[in-house]
Amino acid sequence: MTAQWPGDDGGTPQGREPTPSLPDDVWQRFLMDDEHAIRASAPKEPSALQRAARPWPRPAPAADAAERERGSAEA
Repeated sequence: MTAQWPGDDGGTPQGREPTPSLPDDVWQRFLMDDEHAIRASAPKEPSALQRAARPWPRPAPAADAAERERGSAEA
């Protein structure tokens, strides 16, 4: 059982339009799509292995040289 507000007949609320239907071409495309077509048009994301295989950004050469100089001075 659902609660109803006073004056509510359970139909479409007054002053609101019903949800618009989709255009025929959208429905036709929905009906004609098969799994192969959906998979072919779906965006491709890299796998976790592919994402992990990307090289990490390297620090700028000047910063790397300065760190090496500091490291050799401390040793």
